[in-house]
Amino acid sequence: MKNTILKTGIIVLHIFLLSSCQMVVEVDMPEHQPVLVGNCIISTDSMIRVNVSKSIGVLNNDQIKPVDSAKVELWKDGVSIGFLLQFSSGNYGGNLNFLTPAAGSDYRIEISVPGYKTITSSDHIPNPILIVSVQLTDSILQKVHYNSQDYFSEVNVS
Repeated sequence: MKNTILKTGIIVLHIFLLSSCQMVVEVDMPEHQPVLVGNCIISTDSMIRVNVSKSIGVLNNDQIKPVDSAKVELWKDGVSIGFLLQFSSGNYGGNLNFLTPAAGSDYRIEISVPGYKTITSSDHIPNPILIVSVQLTDSILQKVHYNSQDYFSEVNVS
């Protein structure tokens, strides 16, 4: 009889521990107002291409919507180079002489679409670091000397 009470108690305890309660919480989310989103990777080894789309709400499962009517202006070192052309849905680039970025320059992109706030982004392309020498011993890199216009450093790895 003690065994039966003990087994029943263990079963009831397991049922109690394994059952769960749920509470539905309603969150009053304001309606999402789309804003412009610009994506661009700038590198000295590739042409500048910009993707322009509209943001979507956090609970929205729709696909990201590209923007086909954007004016995308490219600036280099504070001087406007011109406007990028659209080459596919939401993608811009391709028509300017200076589309491959140069090291040591500052770039800015301004994206405007009627009915939306203009967005801007800027970046600096650093000068490459010149490697002066590399010394290898037993196939392990021990000492590297490198410099740029602003500094000279030595890295010792042991």
